[in-house]
Order: sequence, then structure tokens, then C-alpha cells
Amino acid sequence: MVAGSTSLLLALVSEASRAGSWVAMVGLDGVGLLAAEEVGVVLTRLALVPDPGAQAAVVVAALIDGMDVVVLGPRVGLTGADRRRLMARARERGSVLVSTAPWAGASLVLTVERQQWSGLGAGDGRLRAQQVTVRRNGRGRAAVPLRREVVLRGGSVRAATATGSNDLRGSGSGGEPTGALRLVG
Repeated sequence: MVAGSTSLLLALVSEASRAGSWVAMVGLDGVGLLAAEEVGVVLTRLALVPDPGAQAAVVVAALIDGMDVVVLGPRVGLTGADRRRLMARARERGSVLVSTAPWAGASLVLTVERQQWSGLGAGDGRLRAQQVTVRRNGRGRAAVPLRREVVLRGGSVRAATATGSNDLRGSGSGGEPTGALRLVG
């Protein structure tokens, strides 16, 4: 699940589409194609279904069968049983389901807690980058909460540190690594 930032969602989707994955966005009528293209989403590998209607579960199931990544917006009305069936289908097909709305049992939850834009001057300029505080939690390795500052710029996600690494590791109470936020796709 990705919550609180369309910019983070698009940055993650752009990594997948640039790597050759097919992406579908369902129930996200507010996503701008120009913004998606500017951060690197390959539009020829993107399918949009603004409103899946009453047959949302059937629509999403069909997309899982043909797409690598399926992003679900808040307008996708699914029951708990629908969600369980769709998660099982995605696992079976090797697809990734990403929700922008709360999803019980999500393996990974990324929530943007704070956002700050840069690039504007006094009366001039253009928004160039966004620094966000991302909180990670979930199940398995993601069960240990992690909070990191990252910079979103041109479709990339980078740590807001001097190292410039995109492997955002936390550490447990003994200083050992506890897992990472890593771009995959």
C-alpha cells in the first residue's frame, strides 16, 4: 500500500514501467498522464481504468492476468473476500497489487507523513523535487517500522542523506540492518 503521495506512487510505478513492466491503474481518475510521463512512466505500458464500476473485482482480476503491476485507487469497491481472492491471484500470476487505500493484510505499507517541495524562487522557478518523510511497516521483514527522509526527483527515489543511496536501511536496537526500502520492478 502507498498512501499520502501520488508523487511517490508515480516514482515507484515509473521504475517498474522503465524496467519493462506493464502497469494498470484502476480507480485513480486524478492521476495526470503528463505528470506520469514527466517522472518516467512509459505511457505505452500503462492502462488506465478510471472507474471500474460495479464489477470491480472482475476488472481487477482480468488486469492481474495481463499486467505486472496493478494499482488500485480509492474508487475500487472490493469486499474483504474479493481482496483475498485478488491477492491470491496476484501471487499465483506473479503480479504486484498496490493499493492507495487501506488494505488489511498488506505485506508492505508506505505512508508519506510529511512533504516539502523545492525549486521555486521568489516569483519564479518550477517545482523540481519533493522531500518526503516515508514510514514503512507491514508484515515479515517490514514488520519493524522504519521512517526515512527521501527525495523524489524526476521519477527517482533517493535517500535524503549524503550517501545518495537508494537502499534505505533501518537498524534494530543492536545496530543490525532490519530490512530495506528498495526500488524493485
